[in-house]
Formats: sequence, structure tokens, C-alpha cells
Amino acid sequence: MAVIITTEEELRNLSYEKPYLSVKYHNDFIPVCHELYKTYVQLSNDSKYEKITFIRINSEENQIAQKLIEKDVYSFMAIYKNGFLIESKTISNEDDIKMVLDKLAEIIE
Repeated sequence: MAVIITTEEELRNLSYEKPYLSVKYHNDFIPVCHELYKTYVQLSNDSKYEKITFIRINSEENQIAQKLIEKDVYSFMAIYKNGFLIESKTISNEDDIKMVLDKLAEIIE
């Protein structure tokens, strides 16, 4: 599945249309965001996560994500089920991404 690049405002609409969302907040000026985005795109095509809608949002649209990314120099993810936030956390490597996605995948099963 392709990653949807969208806005924080559109995320609200998608959270009601799609039952399971994974959101990666991205900052063009943080190198780790670029590296982790490649992994995020690869995982979006993994059949294990086929029921999850993958989204990327510019972190500047979300004050919490922006501050965490700038402060910790990590990327930031959140997962939603039926419009409700399940978890959000900073991520620094592929294992962190998989851990967040696996948590959502377990809810789906």
C-alpha cells in the first residue's frame, strides 16, 4: 500500500474513513526522518500490515511532534483505531517502527 502524504487536518477525516492508521511525522531537516521514511514505505507494502493505512505528515503541523523531533532528533509515530489514538512515541530505528506497527496489527487480529 502506498503511503499517503497528507495534512493534520485531513488526518481527522481519514481517521473516520479508515479503521487503522499509522502516522509518521516527518521533518525534512532531520536526517533520521529520511532514513526511517524509507523503512516506513517498505513496511507499508508488507502483507502483515495490509489492513493498516500508512500516512506521513509534516511535523510542523503538529506542535507535539515537532517539539519531540527537534528535541530528541528522532522521528515520531502515532497509531489510531477507529479515530482514537492508541499510542504515540518517538522512533529511532526500524525495530521501533515495527514495534508500533505490531501493536496495531495485534489489535486488528
